[in-house]
Amino acid sequence: MAFEANPATEELYVPTLDKPIPGESLTQDVENPAPFEGQPEITNLSDGLNELFLLVTDEETYPKLMDSISGEVPISEVAQLILFEGFASGKWNPDMLALLFEPTVYMLMALAEKAQIEYKLYPGEDKDEEVLDAQENISMLEKLVEIARKDIGSKKSKVTSLPSEIQERIKEFKGEPIVEEKEEKEAAQIEQSLMAKPNEEEEEEVLSLLAKK
Repeated sequence: MAFEANPATEELYVPTLDKPIPGESLTQDVENPAPFEGQPEITNLSDGLNELFLLVTDEETYPKLMDSISGEVPISEVAQLILFEGFASGKWNPDMLALLFEPTVYMLMALAEKAQIEYKLYPGEDKDEEVLDAQENISMLEKLVEIARKDIGSKKSKVTSLPSEIQERIKEFKGEPIVEEKEEKEAAQIEQSLMAKPNEEEEEEVLSLLAKK
């Protein structure tokens, strides 16, 4: 490292190492740890399932989840997002997250079927009949979903890999069919657009066409 003199002050300029230290971003203040660095709130599988059921059936969360699923967002990705947010907020640790993944997928499938929504289980499901390359590594997420799929048999079959208590609560849940509601909104938007007054550009275009005739 070369030391240079400042021509204005003739003082020796010593460069400082005022740069990020490698690994600095991976450290946290021990006095203010992140939520997931402490003890998790939920350490029991039954409590975790109850927490998830309350979350996915919440009056604000439920429509958003069903709208995402009806928009062809794979259920596995929705489940992964829900569980990761729970982990980040300190609700459960990675081990509990792994245990909750499959039941969460089943729960979302049951709610989607109740709302009469056609869903995708995982990304690329449409191509699942293609022969996979022998060297291709299948992610843990896809493996878990595939196990769930084989256990269910088909999308139309009854979801059984949930505790009986959760199944009963899903049956009693009064969620409105999202598909019908979405179709009604789209029909209303189309009707409104047809009844709307055309703008100046559209009027000029119509007048020009009439003038040509």
